[in-house]
Amino acid sequence: MGKGEVFATLIFIVIIATLLAIGVMYTQKPSSGTLTSPTTMKTSETPTGGISMPKKIGVFLFKDGKFVDVSTGKPWVPDKEGVVVAYFKQIECGACRYFDPEFIKFCSWLKESGPKGVKVYIISASELKPNPDYIIESFLNHEIQATPTVVFFKDGREADRIVGAVGFDKLKETLLSILE
Repeated sequence: MGKGEVFATLIFIVIIATLLAIGVMYTQKPSSGTLTSPTTMKTSETPTGGISMPKKIGVFLFKDGKFVDVSTGKPWVPDKEGVVVAYFKQIECGACRYFDPEFIKFCSWLKESGPKGVKVYIISASELKPNPDYIIESFLNHEIQATPTVVFFKDGREADRIVGAVGFDKLKETLLSILE
């Protein structure tokens, strides 16, 4: 099977998973680890701290309170030392758009009062535009089957993974458990 066929299959799986995730999100009761409906979520519940989400394909590092494009044309690989959080998303993904404010809140917390030294990356693809090979390979190398997916790495190895849109508290709890 060629790269094109693999990517087409991946996109199909992502679309189905996204539809399922949206259905699950609207049937779950709100708790500290799950999101509420966008119509009931107040802006004050997800402060952005001036952080904005990248709106293009690429690899982005959260540095000095903003996302900086660090795309090299090679597949993304986590740092071999320390803790890394990688958010795999697609620009047009409805569940990703729903999750983005929670991830921004997580980044804001890291910047303001969270544990220091944690690196945060976004690996961003597109459902509608052709993706460069390095983005496709980044998704395949880390077995990303649905978006949004957040993968937590410790010393270059996967420590935990969250698939689907969750709340800030779940992201924070997962990171803190890895740092213990």
